[in-house]
Amino acid sequence: MLELMHRMPELGLKSVFECPLTILSDSSKRNNVTLELNPNSLTKVANVIFVDEPAGVGFSYATTYEGTKSSDSILALHSYQFLTKWVLEHPRFQNHQLYISGISYMGLLVPMVALEAYKGNEDGNQPQLNIKGYLIISPLTDKFIDFNSRVEYAHRFALISDDIYKVTKYNMCINMIMTRVACKACFDIVVIGVMFQSTKEACGGKYIYNNANNILCLSNLQRVDECISGINLENILEPLCDDADPEPPCVAATNVVIEDWANDEDVQKALHVREGTIETWKKNNETMHYYFEKNDTTCYSYDIFSTIVYHKQLVSRNCQVLIIRYHQYS
Repeated sequence: MLELMHRMPELGLKSVFECPLTILSDSSKRNNVTLELNPNSLTKVANVIFVDEPAGVGFSYATTYEGTKSSDSILALHSYQFLTKWVLEHPRFQNHQLYISGISYMGLLVPMVALEAYKGNEDGNQPQLNIKGYLIISPLTDKFIDFNSRVEYAHRFALISDDIYKVTKYNMCINMIMTRVACKACFDIVVIGVMFQSTKEACGGKYIYNNANNILCLSNLQRVDECISGINLENILEPLCDDADPEPPCVAATNVVIEDWANDEDVQKALHVREGTIETWKKNNETMHYYFEKNDTTCYSYDIFSTIVYHKQLVSRNCQVLIIRYHQYS
């Protein structure tokens, strides 16, 4: 199995399904990290190659300035090239069943890498890879669908209720009316009575990449943001923590422990990290770390918007696929 790492998951060293070791966040402190063997690790049943990519992620590095530049599409091609070169150097693994895996943003890249492997075999490239499928966990799939669906998801799971919409918008409108602020939209919304339907109608079901001239839609979305401002959007089951002063089980608190552990000299020697290649290990390389509507940087281009078409092509090739929506890491 090939595990592509664009960044480290929120808790632990790798995803809970694969990592042979887990950091116990509750009992770990800076310079005193407690590790635990993961009895459910995929390394119990499979050979796993963990790849930090592109250069600058994890312990990976480049020796030239040009080597620091990459993109989604380049990264997919490089991943396939890495696989073929690795198999050439380790031919005894060539006939082993191959699965590509990744988490979060790598949901855009993993299907592309798998498709490159299938196409390479079809074109007669050597060595032939015994590609069987791919596994993606909490994957980013489409940059419009995934982010746009958050509003309706919040409503369906009662994070934003009809009553909250009705009361918050009604009160805001009454205040405007009492202060003689002209607001035709307020009268409309009071009549409708349900803010979710108002927001859906005003925005036409499109909650991102909005028309700047659609004032009613933008106003409703602002109220939606206020309603969910106290919710941890990365995991709604966890509290919203203060990143400036994090405490367990907050993600930021675990990140501090992970970074201390990964920057320990003895740890890096045990992992065979080449001395002098990494000044300070960071869980996230913010230069490359993607967030909604982030533009390309000087070193990375986010040139893949959707991966749905690649999923369709892989399914037509009888590719085995496991997609897991998983929030809790440990």
